[in-house]
Amino acid sequence: MAASPDTPPPGAEGAPGSTPADASGAASQGPPPPAVLVKPAPARLPELAALLAIVALADMALYQGAGGAGLAVLFAGIPATLFLTASARGVSRRFAAIAALLALVAGRCLWQSGAGVTTLGVAMLLPFAIALRTSRSFLPELAASTLGSAWASVRQLGGFGATLARCVPRGRLSRASSAAVYVPAALVVVFGAIFAAANPVIQAWLGRAVGLLDGLTGGPSPQRFVFWAVCAIAAAGLLRPVIRTIAGLDARLGVAHVSEPTDLAPEASRIALARNGMLALNVLFLGYNALDAVYLWGGHAPSGVTHTEYAHAGTAWLTVAFVLSTIVLGALFRGPIEHDARGKLARGLAYAWAGQNFILAVGTFRRITMYIAYSGLTELRIVGIFGTSLATLGLAIVVCKVWRRRTMLWVMRRQLDALAVAVAVFAVAPTDHLAMHYNVARIAADHYRPLLHLYEQPIRPETVPALLPLLDHPDPVVREGVAVVIATQRDRLQAADARATSWLDFELARHRALGALAAAAAHIADVMPIDRDAARARLRGVAYGINDELEHEGDEVPFDWRTRSYSPRD
Repeated sequence: MAASPDTPPPGAEGAPGSTPADASGAASQGPPPPAVLVKPAPARLPELAALLAIVALADMALYQGAGGAGLAVLFAGIPATLFLTASARGVSRRFAAIAALLALVAGRCLWQSGAGVTTLGVAMLLPFAIALRTSRSFLPELAASTLGSAWASVRQLGGFGATLARCVPRGRLSRASSAAVYVPAALVVVFGAIFAAANPVIQAWLGRAVGLLDGLTGGPSPQRFVFWAVCAIAAAGLLRPVIRTIAGLDARLGVAHVSEPTDLAPEASRIALARNGMLALNVLFLGYNALDAVYLWGGHAPSGVTHTEYAHAGTAWLTVAFVLSTIVLGALFRGPIEHDARGKLARGLAYAWAGQNFILAVGTFRRITMYIAYSGLTELRIVGIFGTSLATLGLAIVVCKVWRRRTMLWVMRRQLDALAVAVAVFAVAPTDHLAMHYNVARIAADHYRPLLHLYEQPIRPETVPALLPLLDHPDPVVREGVAVVIATQRDRLQAADARATSWLDFELARHRALGALAAAAAHIADVMPIDRDAARARLRGVAYGINDELEHEGDEVPFDWRTRSYSPRD
């Protein structure tokens, strides 16, 4: 069901996910009445001004700019505009969380922009507008409201058009009906675009016409007018979002977050299933944790398998096990068994099994850290850390559900919240900076395997200053090869800085990197080899050669740059 843009729907401020009263019992009272299209109310003048401001911000940051400062202004300016313009607003904890994430996105763009953080910022604008109007903005309802607002944004734009029409002198509008002019023109544009897409000759004609028009008028190109129109539609959806609930979800999971006792008693077979299932899984997990206690934590690798190989194996599958454990707990302990005294043993076994899951999670983190210590840190391994943490948190949410007798609706909403926060934090976190700093520290300690990531991972502006300490490495192959890599990155950054002709493209990470490289210019020149290609090839050969060797036991055995082999220090 939908509500007006500035008024929360019935139940939006009360029970979560509640639906309007006229939606209940629709199936038993016959077919619903035919849909009636309601003409949008004319926009207020502040709303019209806000729409124009959003279009101007999007034009500045997306059409004219291509970098961090413009995007930072966009993701700070649009939320401020929405907040100041809304006629009815509420500041809830969820709204504050979304606003804080958008502020982090703006700061990240100012530091160093990217496709991921830009996409996240654009995707969070409509949830911000929805959370501004209702306190129950959980992820399922946000998704439904986002789709409804996107679908209705074109119709909402009509309310802004009506306000704009009132600002035009009526003498000009009386010459002809607006519909008699605008509709045929719109049809010509639509079918003309279809014909242009289907015929290369028409495409060439349009290209020459657009070039001629730009040369004669010097004004905005037709493409820019199309961009403005798309931005105006999006702005109308942001300023007048449609608040929706999911009736099917409410019907299946209810609307309450607390599971209340009922007169229903669980079947004996259901209690036996939960008890026997928890008993069997506890025995199985106890055996696996015992193996880890000997081989992972004790450091005694099984025959034919190195300690590192044992640690590397199974990290992804163990994360799958956490997800399945979450599903099993949620499925077995829902309904009357949560309150029945006969299910007390099964619930106790469930807590014991959850504890074993958390021990297994600690072992999984141990595997990941050993893998990182062995061959370095990458963005994909940081994803693994986030994924394992998220799966463990999901299990904790289900355990809390059993302990505090929460409903599955509560579980679903909290787990989706955790997923959304994890994705947002990962997008704004300086993962490249963290990975490069760790890898450089490992290389400086004579562990050469992370050298591979200089070639297999992208080197972004924020990571370049972290390479400078390797100019003092005792191995000339590393020292000279890294100098060549730094010089290549300096040329790339200088070219990007030269292309940034406007303040919109300014990024702090690039400015900081160029400053650090300028300060170290003399040192780079001293280390730089005469034959750069040969130095680059030598470093690449060492990086790939070391990683092609057999794994060595433990991380305490460093690579000896003198003998090009792993050997203990004297």
